[in-house]
Amino acid sequence: MRVETLIRCHQNAFAYFGGWPRKILCDNMRQVVVGPDRINPRFRDFADHHGFAVRRHRPYRPRTKGKVERMVHYVKDNFLNARSFTGLDDLNAQGRAWLVTTANVRVHSTTGERPWDLLAKEELTPLNAITPYQVVHCVQRTVDAEALVQFERCRYSVPVSYVGQRVALDARPGSVLIRSKDCILAEHPRAKTAGTRVENPEHVRERWQRSIAPPAPPPRQGCIVTFGDEVQHRPLSHYQEIAS
Repeated sequence: MRVETLIRCHQNAFAYFGGWPRKILCDNMRQVVVGPDRINPRFRDFADHHGFAVRRHRPYRPRTKGKVERMVHYVKDNFLNARSFTGLDDLNAQGRAWLVTTANVRVHSTTGERPWDLLAKEELTPLNAITPYQVVHCVQRTVDAEALVQFERCRYSVPVSYVGQRVALDARPGSVLIRSKDCILAEHPRAKTAGTRVENPEHVRERWQRSIAPPAPPPRQGCIVTFGDEVQHRPLSHYQEIAS
Protein backbone atom coordinates (compact mmCIF):
# COMPACT_ATOMS: atom_id res chain seq x y z
CA MET A 1 0.00 0.00 0.00
CA ARG A 2 1.32 3.42 -0.94
CA VAL A 3 1.28 6.33 1.50
CA GLU A 4 -1.18 8.10 -0.81
CA THR A 5 -3.64 5.21 -0.39
CA LEU A 6 -3.36 5.36 3.41
CA ILE A 7 -3.94 9.12 3.35
CA ARG A 8 -7.03 8.75 1.15
CA CYS A 9 -8.37 6.12 3.57
CA HIS A 10 -7.99 8.65 6.40
CA GLN A 11 -9.71 11.32 4.30
CA ASN A 12 -12.63 8.96 3.65
CA ALA A 13 -12.88 8.26 7.39
CA PHE A 14 -12.79 11.99 8.20
CA ALA A 15 -15.59 12.57 5.69
CA TYR A 16 -17.69 9.80 7.27
CA PHE A 17 -17.24 11.02 10.83
CA GLY A 18 -17.46 14.71 9.91
CA GLY A 19 -13.96 15.59 11.16
CA TRP A 20 -10.82 14.24 12.80
CA PRO A 21 -9.58 13.80 16.38
CA ARG A 22 -6.65 15.44 18.15
CA LYS A 23 -4.53 12.27 17.97
CA ILE A 24 -4.55 9.00 16.04
CA LEU A 25 -3.01 5.74 17.23
CA CYS A 26 -1.25 3.92 14.38
CA ASP A 27 0.33 0.55 13.86
CA ASN A 28 4.08 0.44 13.09
CA MET A 29 3.50 0.10 9.36
CA ARG A 30 6.17 1.44 7.03
CA GLN A 31 3.69 3.95 5.56
CA VAL A 32 3.67 5.66 8.98
CA VAL A 33 6.91 4.68 10.75
CA VAL A 34 10.27 4.75 8.97
CA GLY A 35 12.57 4.61 12.01
CA PRO A 36 12.68 4.10 15.78
CA ASP A 37 11.57 7.69 16.43
CA ARG A 38 10.78 8.90 12.93
CA ILE A 39 7.41 9.24 11.22
CA ASN A 40 7.17 8.93 7.44
CA PRO A 41 7.67 12.53 6.17
CA ARG A 42 4.71 12.34 3.78
CA PHE A 43 2.33 11.08 6.46
CA ARG A 44 3.78 13.64 8.88
CA ASP A 45 2.95 16.38 6.38
CA PHE A 46 -0.63 15.10 6.20
CA ALA A 47 -0.89 15.02 10.02
CA ASP A 48 0.60 18.50 10.39
CA HIS A 49 -1.83 19.88 7.80
CA HIS A 50 -4.76 18.63 9.92
CA GLY A 51 -3.12 19.31 13.27
CA PHE A 52 -3.48 15.85 14.79
CA ALA A 53 -0.75 14.02 16.68
CA VAL A 54 0.49 10.66 15.41
CA ARG A 55 0.78 8.08 18.19
CA ARG A 56 2.48 4.79 17.35
CA HIS A 57 1.82 1.74 19.47
CA ARG A 58 4.68 0.42 21.59
CA PRO A 59 6.44 -2.57 19.98
CA TYR A 60 6.05 -5.93 21.73
CA ARG A 61 3.11 -4.63 23.81
CA PRO A 62 0.11 -6.82 22.91
CA ARG A 63 -2.37 -4.63 24.76
CA THR A 64 -1.64 -1.60 22.58
CA LYS A 65 -1.44 -3.72 19.45
CA GLY A 66 -4.86 -5.14 20.25
CA LYS A 67 -6.42 -1.67 20.32
CA VAL A 68 -5.25 -1.10 16.77
CA GLU A 69 -6.14 -4.49 15.30
CA ARG A 70 -9.18 -5.66 17.28
CA MET A 71 -11.51 -3.67 15.04
CA VAL A 72 -10.19 -5.58 12.01
CA HIS A 73 -11.20 -8.92 13.52
CA TYR A 74 -14.57 -7.47 14.52
CA VAL A 75 -15.30 -6.37 10.95
CA LYS A 76 -14.23 -9.74 9.57
CA ASP A 77 -16.25 -11.81 12.06
CA ASN A 78 -19.37 -9.67 12.40
CA PHE A 79 -19.72 -8.05 8.98
CA LEU A 80 -17.81 -9.94 6.27
CA ASN A 81 -18.45 -13.46 7.54
CA ALA A 82 -21.10 -15.33 5.45
CA ARG A 83 -21.95 -12.27 3.33
CA SER A 84 -21.77 -11.99 -0.44
CA PHE A 85 -21.38 -8.88 -2.60
CA THR A 86 -22.00 -8.09 -6.24
CA GLY A 87 -19.19 -5.54 -6.33
CA LEU A 88 -17.42 -2.78 -4.45
CA ASP A 89 -20.43 -0.45 -4.47
CA ASP A 90 -22.60 -3.19 -2.97
CA LEU A 91 -19.96 -3.92 -0.32
CA ASN A 92 -19.80 -0.26 0.66
CA ALA A 93 -23.59 0.04 0.79
CA GLN A 94 -23.93 -3.02 3.01
CA GLY A 95 -21.04 -1.78 5.16
CA ARG A 96 -22.71 1.58 5.79
CA ALA A 97 -25.98 -0.12 6.65
CA TRP A 98 -24.14 -2.45 9.07
CA LEU A 99 -22.51 0.55 10.77
CA VAL A 100 -25.85 2.27 11.30
CA THR A 101 -27.79 -0.80 12.48
CA THR A 102 -25.10 -2.79 14.32
CA ALA A 103 -21.57 -1.51 14.91
CA ASN A 104 -22.27 2.06 15.96
CA VAL A 105 -25.34 1.38 18.11
CA ARG A 106 -24.17 -1.65 20.11
CA VAL A 107 -23.02 -1.26 23.72
CA HIS A 108 -19.21 -1.61 23.61
CA SER A 109 -17.84 -4.21 26.01
CA THR A 110 -14.95 -1.99 27.16
CA THR A 111 -16.55 1.47 27.37
CA GLY A 112 -20.04 0.30 28.31
CA GLU A 113 -21.47 2.89 25.90
CA ARG A 114 -22.59 3.01 22.30
CA PRO A 115 -19.87 4.22 19.87
CA TRP A 116 -22.37 6.62 18.28
CA ASP A 117 -22.94 8.31 21.64
CA LEU A 118 -19.20 8.57 22.32
CA LEU A 119 -18.58 10.16 18.91
CA ALA A 120 -20.38 13.32 20.04
CA LYS A 121 -17.92 13.65 22.93
CA GLU A 122 -14.84 13.47 20.71
CA GLU A 123 -15.04 17.16 19.74
CA LEU A 124 -13.71 16.46 16.27
CA THR A 125 -12.17 19.23 14.22
CA PRO A 126 -14.78 19.89 11.47
CA LEU A 127 -13.98 19.25 7.83
CA ASN A 128 -14.37 22.90 6.83
CA ALA A 129 -11.79 24.08 9.39
CA ILE A 130 -8.97 23.95 6.82
CA THR A 131 -8.48 23.70 3.08
CA PRO A 132 -8.62 20.11 1.76
CA TYR A 133 -5.29 18.28 1.70
CA GLN A 134 -4.04 17.56 -1.81
CA VAL A 135 -2.75 14.01 -2.17
CA VAL A 136 0.22 13.94 -4.57
CA HIS A 137 1.97 10.81 -5.82
CA CYS A 138 5.48 11.83 -6.92
CA VAL A 139 7.68 9.56 -9.06
CA GLN A 140 10.83 9.95 -11.16
CA ARG A 141 10.71 9.07 -14.86
CA THR A 142 12.99 9.24 -17.93
CA VAL A 143 11.56 10.95 -21.02
CA ASP A 144 11.49 8.42 -23.88
CA ALA A 145 12.45 8.93 -27.54
CA GLU A 146 8.96 10.22 -28.39
CA ALA A 147 9.14 12.92 -25.69
CA LEU A 148 6.62 11.01 -23.56
CA VAL A 149 6.63 10.09 -19.86
CA GLN A 150 4.94 6.89 -18.72
CA PHE A 151 2.84 6.62 -15.57
CA GLU A 152 0.36 3.88 -14.63
CA ARG A 153 0.33 2.48 -18.19
CA CYS A 154 -0.43 5.88 -19.71
CA ARG A 155 1.91 8.33 -21.46
CA TYR A 156 2.12 12.11 -21.15
CA SER A 157 3.97 14.53 -23.44
CA VAL A 158 6.75 17.00 -22.59
CA PRO A 159 8.81 19.36 -24.77
CA VAL A 160 10.99 17.40 -27.19
CA SER A 161 14.17 19.05 -25.88
CA TYR A 162 13.88 16.94 -22.70
CA VAL A 163 14.19 13.56 -24.45
CA GLY A 164 16.45 11.28 -22.40
CA GLN A 165 16.36 13.48 -19.30
CA ARG A 166 15.14 12.54 -15.83
CA VAL A 167 11.99 14.41 -14.73
CA ALA A 168 9.60 14.36 -11.77
CA LEU A 169 5.92 13.51 -12.17
CA ASP A 170 3.40 14.69 -9.57
CA ALA A 171 0.12 12.79 -9.91
CA ARG A 172 -3.01 14.26 -8.32
CA PRO A 173 -6.54 12.81 -8.47
CA GLY A 174 -7.44 14.83 -11.58
CA SER A 175 -4.16 16.04 -13.06
CA VAL A 176 -0.54 15.16 -13.79
CA LEU A 177 2.24 17.74 -13.40
CA ILE A 178 5.65 17.08 -14.97
CA ARG A 179 8.63 19.16 -13.92
CA SER A 180 12.38 19.36 -14.13
CA LYS A 181 13.50 20.56 -10.70
CA ASP A 182 11.48 23.78 -10.20
CA CYS A 183 10.62 24.20 -13.90
CA ILE A 184 7.12 23.02 -14.87
CA LEU A 185 7.34 21.26 -18.25
CA ALA A 186 3.73 20.21 -18.70
CA GLU A 187 0.40 19.79 -16.92
CA HIS A 188 -2.16 17.33 -18.25
CA PRO A 189 -5.55 15.96 -17.17
CA ARG A 190 -5.02 12.54 -15.63
CA ALA A 191 -5.91 9.69 -17.99
CA LYS A 192 -8.72 7.37 -16.92
CA THR A 193 -8.04 4.49 -19.33
CA ALA A 194 -4.85 2.41 -19.52
CA GLY A 195 -2.90 2.85 -22.74
CA THR A 196 -3.99 6.47 -23.27
CA ARG A 197 -1.61 9.06 -24.73
CA VAL A 198 -2.22 12.55 -23.37
CA GLU A 199 -0.36 15.10 -25.49
CA ASN A 200 -0.09 18.85 -25.75
CA PRO A 201 -0.56 19.94 -29.42
CA GLU A 202 2.51 22.15 -29.12
CA HIS A 203 4.62 19.16 -28.07
CA VAL A 204 3.31 17.16 -31.03
CA ARG A 205 4.19 20.03 -33.39
CA GLU A 206 7.72 20.25 -31.98
CA ARG A 207 8.22 16.51 -32.39
CA TRP A 208 6.94 16.62 -35.98
CA GLN A 209 9.27 19.49 -36.88
CA ARG A 210 12.25 17.62 -35.46
CA SER A 211 11.38 14.56 -37.57
CA ILE A 212 11.48 16.44 -40.89
CA ALA A 213 14.88 16.35 -42.67
CA PRO A 214 16.24 19.84 -43.51
CA PRO A 215 15.96 20.73 -47.24
CA ALA A 216 19.05 20.29 -49.41
CA PRO A 217 20.89 23.56 -50.23
CA PRO A 218 20.31 24.91 -53.82
CA PRO A 219 23.05 24.19 -56.41
CA ARG A 220 25.71 26.83 -56.87
CA GLN A 221 25.32 29.07 -59.92
CA GLY A 222 28.00 29.78 -62.61
CA CYS A 223 31.15 27.98 -63.70
CA ILE A 224 32.87 26.05 -60.96
CA VAL A 225 36.57 25.21 -61.47
CA THR A 226 38.16 22.61 -59.26
CA PHE A 227 41.60 21.02 -59.24
CA GLY A 228 42.09 17.41 -58.46
CA ASP A 229 45.80 17.72 -57.61
CA GLU A 230 47.44 20.22 -55.40
CA VAL A 231 49.46 22.88 -57.27
CA GLN A 232 53.17 22.51 -56.65
CA HIS A 233 55.27 25.46 -55.58
CA ARG A 234 58.88 25.74 -56.93
CA PRO A 235 61.44 28.55 -56.80
CA LEU A 236 62.09 30.53 -60.06
CA SER A 237 65.73 29.42 -60.07
CA HIS A 238 64.56 25.95 -60.98
CA TYR A 239 63.04 27.16 -64.24
CA GLN A 240 66.10 29.28 -65.08
CA GLU A 241 68.30 26.21 -64.86
CA ILE A 242 66.02 24.35 -67.30
CA ALA A 243 65.97 27.27 -69.76
CA SER A 244 69.75 27.54 -69.78
